[in-house]
Amino acid sequence: MINTRFEQDLKEHEKWLSTNKKDGNQLILENKDLSCLSINNANLNESIFINCDLQRAVFNNTSLDKAKLFENKFFFAVFKNTTFNNSIIKKNIFDGCLFEGIKCSDLTLISNKFKSVIFDQTRFNNSFFTFNQYFESQFKDHTLKTTLIIEDSIKNCNHENLNYIDSFLKLLVIKNSSFIRSSIEDSFIDIREENNDYIQNKPKTFFKEYENIYNDIYDETLFKNMLERIDAFESKVFSSKQIPKDKDGLIQISGETLNELTSTYKFGYQVMLLEGKSNINKDNFTLIKNKISYLDSFIKDKLKLINAISNDPKKEINE
Repeated sequence: MINTRFEQDLKEHEKWLSTNKKDGNQLILENKDLSCLSINNANLNESIFINCDLQRAVFNNTSLDKAKLFENKFFFAVFKNTTFNNSIIKKNIFDGCLFEGIKCSDLTLISNKFKSVIFDQTRFNNSFFTFNQYFESQFKDHTLKTTLIIEDSIKNCNHENLNYIDSFLKLLVIKNSSFIRSSIEDSFIDIREENNDYIQNKPKTFFKEYENIYNDIYDETLFKNMLERIDAFESKVFSSKQIPKDKDGLIQISGETLNELTSTYKFGYQVMLLEGKSNINKDNFTLIKNKISYLDSFIKDKLKLINAISNDPKKEINE
C-alpha cells in the first residue's frame, strides 16, 4: 500500500540524513495509522515510531539503525533483510510477525511481547534483551552472539539450530519449548525451565547440565565494557542541545530522552549483576554506581522540564 504522506516524510528524512541533518526533517511518527504500509530499500536510520498502528506493514531491505520503536502494534508485520543496529525497541507488540534474514548488532529489546512470531535466519551480536515475552513462536537458524539476556520469558516455542555464543542468560523462564540441533558455546546460563524437549543438541543435555566455564571472564569483560560505555554516555548527555522554549522539536527531544533513560536503565541493570563479585574492584564498582545514580537523576530532571514545556509552552524555563 502506498501512503503518500509517508512517502513525502520519508523523502524529507532521507534528505535529513544525506545532508548531515542540515536539511529536510527527521522522521518522527507518533499515534499514526500506518497499517498495510510497504517499505522497500529505504533508509529509516534514526527514525522514531511511537504508539503507531503498523498492522500488516512490510519492511523489506530497509535500514532501521539507531531507530527508536516505542509502544507500537505490529500485527502480521513482515521484516525481511532489515537491520536494527544500535536501535532501541521497547514495549511493542509483535503478533503473527515474520523476521527473516535479520542481522544486527548493539540492539536493545526491552519489555516487548512476541506472539506467534517466526524468526528465520536471524543474527544478533552484542545486544541486550530484558523483560521480553515470547509465546508460541518459532526460531530457526537463530544466532545470539555476545548478547546479554535477562529475565526474558519463553513459553511454548520451537527452536531449530539456535546458537548461543559467548552470551549471558540470567533469570530466564523457559517452559514447554523444544530445542532441535541447537548449541551453547562459551556462555553463562542461569535459567529456570520446565517441561522442555531436547533433540540432537550440543551439549546433549543442553540447558539442563551445561557447564558455565567463564563466569569470571564474563564479569571482567562486562565491567570493562561498562566503563567505556558510561564515559561515552556521559559525553552524550552533557553535550545535549538545550530544550526549546516552544513545542517545535518536542517529540524529537522526548524520543532522545527516552533513549537516554533506557540506556541508563541498561547500565544500572548490569551493575547489579556485578555486585559482590570478588574479582571486581570495589572502589571502581562504587564509582560506577554513583555515576549512574547522578545520570539517572539528571535525565529525569530533564524529562520534567520537557513535560513542563509541553503543558505550558509560554512558560520560560532555564536550564
